[in-house]
Amino acid sequence: GRRDKKAFLNEQYKEIEGKIEKGDKVEKLKNALQLIKLGEALKRELRHSWLSDGRRESVAEHTWRVALMAMALESSLPKKVDSEKMLKMIIIHDLVEAYATDIPAFDTMNNAEAKQLKMENEIRAIEKIRDLMGGRTGQLFYDLWFEFEHKATYEAKVANALDKLEKFLKKYFVYIII
Repeated sequence: GRRDKKAFLNEQYKEIEGKIEKGDKVEKLKNALQLIKLGEALKRELRHSWLSDGRRESVAEHTWRVALMAMALESSLPKKVDSEKMLKMIIIHDLVEAYATDIPAFDTMNNAEAKQLKMENEIRAIEKIRDLMGGRTGQLFYDLWFEFEHKATYEAKVANALDKLEKFLKKYFVYIII
């Protein structure tokens, strides 16, 4: 009697729990696929810089080369770096531009209002990304983006430096090829 009901209820609970877990996994997968689709927008989002062949560079191309530079130059850094964390920062730091678009530094350099507007747009974008991914993953994206923006750790400082170096190298390569 009573044991059978308890056993039955436990089985029902486990079955429902399994369905909820599966539902959560499906939802997480859908959100991840939406994020990947969002990342595709970075292939179309053009930066205000040109490649050595004269073509405008996409945000995705810039991000890829910064990640490549991080891998290639890691052994030359004066201190050990958490390369996984640094690469995640590099990949995430421009993802906001899928929503906020690429605003060149020269547009905000001497314009406090434009700089503030850019930051507000990017914060709204990273909040959207955090909410899309949800849970720990969403929070990780959010935290890594802010860590990069504030140069809060050694990894963030190196990632920022590589981001700036990539822009310099692009100009350098254009002059070498010409």
